[in-house]
Amino acid sequence: MGKRDGGGVALAVQGDVSDAASCAEIVAAARSHHGSVGVLVNNAMWTHFAPIKDLAVKRWQLCFAVNVQGPFRLSQLVLPDMIARRSGAIVNISSNGSIGPRRGPYQPAAATCWDTTGVASRTMYGVSVSCVAPSVGVATGGNIHYKLFKAPDDPRAEPLSHMTRAALLLAMQPLVEVTGRVTYGRAILKEFGWINDAKGFGVTEPGSGFSQI
Repeated sequence: MGKRDGGGVALAVQGDVSDAASCAEIVAAARSHHGSVGVLVNNAMWTHFAPIKDLAVKRWQLCFAVNVQGPFRLSQLVLPDMIARRSGAIVNISSNGSIGPRRGPYQPAAATCWDTTGVASRTMYGVSVSCVAPSVGVATGGNIHYKLFKAPDDPRAEPLSHMTRAALLLAMQPLVEVTGRVTYGRAILKEFGWINDAKGFGVTEPGSGFSQI
């Protein structure tokens, strides 16, 4: 069902991005209600915290199905619409957990699938493609479950509004200004003047090597 607010229409469609047929149904539903697809935000993710020696293969495969194959399938499905009109935006949501390990020694810790399958950025056919991660962690249900944060309003966490605004910024800005960018929420918002103060990865911490290119 759709919801109207602020002059637009929001439509909720249940789907499974790890399944090819479901991805096709999601895009078909978007086209049916809104016409051609102009913006895709790849935000679904799945992870499991466990030492590699204990990680079940099926969990590893599910992580790649959701975090890598899902964005690929959805991008492939919407690109014909964007290529036809030579415009559009694909915004990939990544994680600051995808930053590679620094020099040891390391404290014993459980690795996550997400660290390995962080979404990369691709650009083609006049379509803006970018990638943004939170400058500090987001208090998602998973992060709260694993006690990285206490609650959704934990002041140590990245405000969800920062990530939604960063995705909106990357989808709206001209291609020449943002395409190919691998960045962080607070960093890109501060760069374009959407916020005044910022800290964390991409600002006071260097972040991934790709974000520094």
